Order: sequence, then structure tokens, then C-alpha cells
Amino acid sequence: EAARRLGYRPNGLARSLIKGSTQTIGVIVTDIGNSFFAQAVRGIADVVRAGGFEMLLANTDSDPDAEQRAIQVMWEKRADGVIIAPEGPDSAERLRTLVGGGLPVVLLDRPLTALPQVDQVLVNNTACARSAVNHLTGLGHRRIAVVSEASGDFSRLLAHPAAGDGERPSAARLAGYLSALQRAGIRPDPDLAVHSPYDRAAAERATARLLRRDPSVTALFCTDNILTSGALAAVQRSGRACP
Repeated sequence: EAARRLGYRPNGLARSLIKGSTQTIGVIVTDIGNSFFAQAVRGIADVVRAGGFEMLLANTDSDPDAEQRAIQVMWEKRADGVIIAPEGPDSAERLRTLVGGGLPVVLLDRPLTALPQVDQVLVNNTACARSAVNHLTGLGHRRIAVVSEASGDFSRLLAHPAAGDGERPSAARLAGYLSALQRAGIRPDPDLAVHSPYDRAAAERATARLLRRDPSVTALFCTDNILTSGALAAVQRSGRACP
């Protein structure tokens, strides 16, 4: 009653020192504006809160320095665990402090082969991409273009048909695209691999250039939802019908 009357609030930091827990989970993603990560964070928040925890959220914009700062903050704030969508392969080295210190870490969406002991929540990107392109070839499409941030890996992935495991999502999906074409007896054409960064406007411009350059293209496969949005806008502006 005295605490209520005086408006006393417990010192969370002092309590965490005694209990050895801050009741917080750190979440680090590359782009909270991406609907995929927004939905993932929403799901994480629901489960975290139901478990009596709260969430610390950091957005890195795929910047290695920003990711390093976010990891450091989670460590200094004594988060009880960290869920992270790694910026890239070099993220493994940045996470070693957390892993070595015994902090539970879960990778979201992107694998890190250098940290096999860390739990990973992933989609089988290669198999899913192969299934999507199989659908297109099954409909009779032969000139299937791909819009991808990983188009620079085209030749490398083509030379290693089994590639995909351990690749970042866009590269793993490109591997699935190539695999599906080869299984359908279609020779992959590097001229149909369109490069675009993770930017809707850039994807729209890149797709528009492709459609002007090669009107024979009848289908598009995009390796990211943001690229899909831009590519669809380009198709619509070109006057083509998109079922």
C-alpha cells in the first residue's frame, strides 16, 4: 500500500542483476520496412510477450557497422537471447561474442555455415524457387527471365548445379531457378538474368529495360518480394497482361 501510495516502481536493472535475466529478447533485422520482416517481427513480438518477455528491436539496413552496433547493444543490455537476420557471411564473426558468451542466438531467414551450432529458422529457398519455376515451365513458358540481387552469381551457380545450401536467400533462389530450367531442358540464358538491388524503383527500371530489349520474355521470376513489386509495376506499365 505504501509503494502504491508513493508511486514506487521497481528498478528493472537492479532486479535483472539479482535474477540474472532482463526478460528481454533482442531482434535484429535488415529492413523492417520489408513486409516479410515486418510480419516476422509481429509474430516474434506476440510469442515473446506471451512468454512474459519484451522485445528490443534493431534495424541494420544491411550495413555491417550498424549490425555490429546492434549486436553490441544487445550484449550490453543483457538481452536473454537474440534473433537475427544476418547481413551476410561476415555476420558470423560479429556474432561469435554472443555465441561464445553462451547467449542463445537464432538465425532468421539467412543461414551462416560458419556457425553450425546456432539454431536457424529458414525456408528451403532453392526447392521453393525450383517449384515456382517448374510451374512456369509446366505452363509452357520457355523465355523465363529472373530479376535478382544475386544475378552476378549466375555463372557460378550454373557451374555448380547442386549449389543452394548455405547461400543467402536470393542466391539460393537463383540456384533453384537455374535448376528448374535445366530439368525442363531449357538452356539458361544470362541475358535473361536482370540485376536489381533491394529497391522497388530499381527493380521497375531494370524490368522495363528487359522488356524493351527482349520482347520474347513471357514470364518473370523474382527472388524477393520488393523486386516482385517493382517488376509487376514495369509489366503493367508496358501494357502487357499479367494474370
